[in-house]
Amino acid sequence: MSAARLLSTVVTLVLFFFFLPKLSHAETISSYNGSQEHIYSLAEYNGKLYAGQGAGGGDGDIYVCTSGINLTCDPSDWAISYNGTQEAIYDLVVFNGKLYAGQGDSTGDGDVLVFDGTSWTTSFNGSQERIYSLVVFNNKLYAGQGSGGGDGDIFVCNPATSSNSTSCEAGDWTKSYEGGQNDILSLAVFNNKLYAGQGSGGGDGDVLVFDGTSWTTSYNGAQETIRSLGVFSGKLYAGVGLNGGDGDILKFDGTSWSTSYDGGNEEIRSFAVYNNRLYAGQGVSGNDAIVLVCNPGGTTCDPGDWSQYENYPEETIDDLIVFNDKLYGGQGKDTNNGDIFIVAQAPGAFTLEQPTAICKIPPPVIWSTSFDSSHNEVNNPTAFNNKLYVGEGTGNNEGDIWACNPGTNGLCDQQSEWTKSYDGPDSKDSIEAIEVLKDRLYAGEGSQEGDGDTQLLNSSGTSWSKVHDPGSPDQMRAFVEYKGKLYSGTGGGDDEGDLYVCTPAADGSCTSWSKTKDFGSGIRKVESLLAYNEYLYVGLGNQGGDSDVQRFDGTTWTKVYDGSVQRVKSLIEYNGILYLGLEGGANEGDIMACNPGPNGACDSGEWNITAFDGNNSSVDAMTIFENKLYIVEGTNVRYCTLDADGICNTDDWINIDNFPGDNGRGIEVFQDNLYVAGGDKLYLGTPNPQTNPYPSITLDWSASLGLDTNSRPASDYYEVYRSTNGIDYSFVASTGATSYVDENSLLPNTLYYYYIRAVNQIGSINSNSISILSTNCDTIPPSGSISLVDEECYTKVTFPNPLKIYAQDDYKVTEVTYNLRGPIDQNGSASLGEGSAQAGYWYIPNLVNNLINGYYRLQAHIKDIGGNTSGTQPRNFTIADKCKIPFLETTGGNIHSNESIDLP
Repeated sequence: MSAARLLSTVVTLVLFFFFLPKLSHAETISSYNGSQEHIYSLAEYNGKLYAGQGAGGGDGDIYVCTSGINLTCDPSDWAISYNGTQEAIYDLVVFNGKLYAGQGDSTGDGDVLVFDGTSWTTSFNGSQERIYSLVVFNNKLYAGQGSGGGDGDIFVCNPATSSNSTSCEAGDWTKSYEGGQNDILSLAVFNNKLYAGQGSGGGDGDVLVFDGTSWTTSYNGAQETIRSLGVFSGKLYAGVGLNGGDGDILKFDGTSWSTSYDGGNEEIRSFAVYNNRLYAGQGVSGNDAIVLVCNPGGTTCDPGDWSQYENYPEETIDDLIVFNDKLYGGQGKDTNNGDIFIVAQAPGAFTLEQPTAICKIPPPVIWSTSFDSSHNEVNNPTAFNNKLYVGEGTGNNEGDIWACNPGTNGLCDQQSEWTKSYDGPDSKDSIEAIEVLKDRLYAGEGSQEGDGDTQLLNSSGTSWSKVHDPGSPDQMRAFVEYKGKLYSGTGGGDDEGDLYVCTPAADGSCTSWSKTKDFGSGIRKVESLLAYNEYLYVGLGNQGGDSDVQRFDGTTWTKVYDGSVQRVKSLIEYNGILYLGLEGGANEGDIMACNPGPNGACDSGEWNITAFDGNNSSVDAMTIFENKLYIVEGTNVRYCTLDADGICNTDDWINIDNFPGDNGRGIEVFQDNLYVAGGDKLYLGTPNPQTNPYPSITLDWSASLGLDTNSRPASDYYEVYRSTNGIDYSFVASTGATSYVDENSLLPNTLYYYYIRAVNQIGSINSNSISILSTNCDTIPPSGSISLVDEECYTKVTFPNPLKIYAQDDYKVTEVTYNLRGPIDQNGSASLGEGSAQAGYWYIPNLVNNLINGYYRLQAHIKDIGGNTSGTQPRNFTIADKCKIPFLETTGGNIHSNESIDLP
C-alpha cells in the first residue's frame, strides 16, 4: 500500500514527589474528519502535513494541515490542496524539495502528480490503473504501479535527463522493472538497496530487491500481497496478507527472512517508527483497524514483542506517520470514515536534574530589531546629520542604502522609520563601506565585475552620485581622512588591493581620485584604514599570511605588522592603544594590540599584545560605546572591561550573550545607543539601567518518559513552578525545551524549590521537586536614615512617635537594629511597618514613652539578604519638658515674648 516512512555554586538538594491519578494507556484524538472512505497516504512537506484520500471516482483529493500555532493538526486546520479527478491518492513522498503523489482509478489513470508549494502538475502519465507506492533511492524517484495481471511494474525518474535537473518531468521517467504480478504495493530502502513488495493471488506476495543494476527476488511469499515495508533498528519489516489470518509481519536481517508477528487479521497496511518503537497498522474487517506496537526485548521485533496498542472503530489503518513528535494515523472503511487520528499518551514520570546557580552580570544593552532587510545582509551602520544609514547586500541588485529618521524617542526602533536612500544598479551586489569624511557621506560599492565605485550623498541629503570609478577593482572597501585628504581602499581579485587619494573641494566633496599606493601582487584587499597620531595605518588582506599593516607618514610607507592570517578587518584606537581585528580560518578571529612608542607610532614588533584570542574566524568591526571597547566577533558582540594596566587583554572581555544576531558586519553608536549589523537585520542596543549582578538558576530535566521506559510521548510544553517554602508553589513560565533559566526577580542567598510539569493533550505529570540555594550576588550594602533632625530638642509631644527609620536595598532588607545612648540606654530591632522590602519605613514604636529628659544619641544598623550591613548617620537630640527658653524684651514701649507669660 503506502511506502514505508522512517522518521528515523553550592546547592542544597531536597526531593519531593508529586503524583497524579493513573492515566489510560493511550487516547485517540481526532485530527481530521473526512468525507471519503479512506486516508491512504500521509507525508510531511515544508513543515506541513499532507493527506491523500479516496474512495470513488473524483474522490482522490489531497488535504493539507495549515496548523502552525500549537503544532497539532486539529479538525479545523485542514484545507484542500488538490481536488482530484481519480479515485484515490495512494502514496505521497518528498523528492528534491517537491511533493509527489501517486494516484489512480481505471486504465491509464495511474499518474504521478508533483507539487512545488504553489501548484500541482502532472509529472508522470502512467498507462496502468494506479500508482501504489513511491520512494527515493540513489537520488532518483521510483514509482510502483498496478493493478491488473502483469501490471505490477516499477518506473524510475532521473531528473538529470531533462532541462530541470531537480524536478521529475514527463521525459525523465523510464521503466526499471516489468512485473508479472498485479501490483507493486510498497517500496522501501534498506542497506543501500531498494526493496519492493508485490502481490496478485495466492503465493504471489513476494519481496523484490534492486541493487542499482538488476532486480531479483529477496522473499518468495506464500500469501497474496506484501502491503507495506518498513525499516526499524537495522532490520527490514514486511506486512503481508489479504485474507483472514494472513496479516503477518516478516523480518529481514539482510540475510534471511523470518516471522516477526503471526497476525489474526487480514493485512498489515502501514509501518511507522515512533518513540524508538515500531508501530504497525492493520485491517481489513469490521473493527479490525488496530495499531500494533513492538517493544523489543533486544534490537529486533520477535513474536512475543508485539501487543495491541489501540483499537479503532473502522476497518483499516491505511497509513502511519510521525509529525511534530506525534503519531498520526489515516484510517478508513466506507463513506465519511476516511479520518485521521492522533495517538497520544499522557507524559510519564521524568527527572528534574540538579540545578545550577550562578551570579550573572547584566548585559550592558537590551536588544531589539531596528531594521529588517529583504536582502541577504545588512552592513556598515553609519551616523550622519542626525540620521542613521545602513548598507545592504549581497546579491544581484542588492547593493542599496537605507536611512533612518529617528522617532520622537530618538531611536531607530521602527521599520517604518527607514526609507531607501540609494537604490544600487543591477550590477552592484553590496555596499562595502559607508564613512563620513569632511562632513560629507561617502559609500563604497562592490560586486564581482569591477564595480568597486564610490558614491557621494549630495549636500541636501536627497540623492547619490558616482564620484570615483577606479576601473578594475571589484569593491570599494574602506575610507579615511588623513592630513586633509581623503583616502579610499579597494579590493577584489589579485593585485586589486590599492589605495586612492583625493584632495577635497571646499564643500568637502571629492571627485578627482588617483592611485597613491599599489600594495603589490597578490594583495587583494585594503580592509581597514585608521588615522592616528599623524600617521595613516592600512590593514591589508588576501590569503593566509597577508594580514599586514602598512604605515604612512605622508612621505614614506613602512610595514609595521606582518600577520600570519588572511586579513586585518578592523583598526581602532582606544585609551591610547591601537587594536587590529583579524580574519582568517577557524579560531583566527583575534585582536592584536600595540602600545605606541615615544614617537606616537606603532612600529614593527610592537604589535605584541594578544588583546583577544577568538573562537570565531573574524573580528569584523570595533567601536567605543559608554567608554568601553565593543567588537563584533563572528556571531557575538563583546566588550572590554579594562583593568589596572589600561589595555584590553584576553581575559578582559565579556560576551553579550543576549545578542540575537549573527554574521556581524558593522557596529555604530548613534544618539547614545548602539547599533549592530548582524545577518539580514540591524539590531538596536539600548543601555541597560541594571548594573548589579543578579542571581540566575538553570534547570534541566530529562525528556519526559512515557508509562514505560521505552516510550517518550510528546509533551506539548513544560511548566515551571517555584516556591520559597516547598509548599506554596507559583507558576513561573512555560517552555517547549527541556531546560529553563530562571532570572525572574530571584533573591540572592535564598532557598528556592522547583518542580516541572510536563503537559500534553492527554494530561500532565509533575517531576520531583528540588531545592537550591541561589548564589549570593548581593555586594552592595543597604542605605538608610532616621526621621529626626540632628541636634534638635523635642518634647514628648513634638517627638515623632513612632519613630521612622528609612531602610533601602537593591534586593531586600532583612533586619534593622538600633542603639540609643543617653540617660536611658536602649537597644532593639525594628519591624517592617509599611513599604516593601526594597524600600520601606521601619518603625521603633513607643520609644518616647520610655525616655526621660536629657541628651541622646541614636543610630540604626541595616542588614540585607546578602549579609551586607551599613549604619545610618547618628542623630543627636534632646528630650525636655520645654525646648524654648522664655524671654521678654521691650521695644518702643512694647513687650515681646516667645511664650505666653503670666504677668503679675
